[in-house]
Amino acid sequence: MIDIRPATEHEMIAAFLQAEIRSSRFQVYFPPDLGAYHPRGRALIEAPNFKDAAENAARRTLLGYRGYPDTALFHGFPVNVTWHLVRLELQDFARMRCAAEQSLVALSGAPRLVSDAAHTFEAGGPVAAPFQQIWGVIAALRAGVGFAPLIAEQEADGSLILVEGHSRAIAYEITGLRDNVQAFIARAPTFAGWGYHGA
Repeated sequence: MIDIRPATEHEMIAAFLQAEIRSSRFQVYFPPDLGAYHPRGRALIEAPNFKDAAENAARRTLLGYRGYPDTALFHGFPVNVTWHLVRLELQDFARMRCAAEQSLVALSGAPRLVSDAAHTFEAGGPVAAPFQQIWGVIAALRAGVGFAPLIAEQEADGSLILVEGHSRAIAYEITGLRDNVQAFIARAPTFAGWGYHGA
């Protein structure tokens, strides 16, 4: 991976929300009327002003549907992380793993490699059924649509475990459109306590 620059928690949160407000799986967790939630409405997510502390707090609260900062998906996630914006390289995709979530493990197999998940998804079958939204991501990628950066944590050996963006990562693998993919990377002494870290 190529480091672009240090990043902030606020940037990661905005990218997380930008990805999931467009997701057929997760957009249902957003307020139906974002204008009632915040005066800027959807622009709170799509055009964030990181200099506005109240905006940052509103987005942070909004990510609570995923348990941020310390429950559900983020249970046990270290508090002493530093965030970095990077550009991923092919070797990063080769070693990228899925979070240790039951349906993702079924799709990817024990090593939890995103590349294995992509092969299994393309083959179809029961374990691929819950992930049919990936076909829409594939079509969008092939049409030239851009997506928010992936979000992952970096292991001591440099490999990555995804926190957010599994559908996009699998779509990148299937299409081969892995050039210029960016990610927000969390770095910390250890992620062993994170509930979705796995072995």
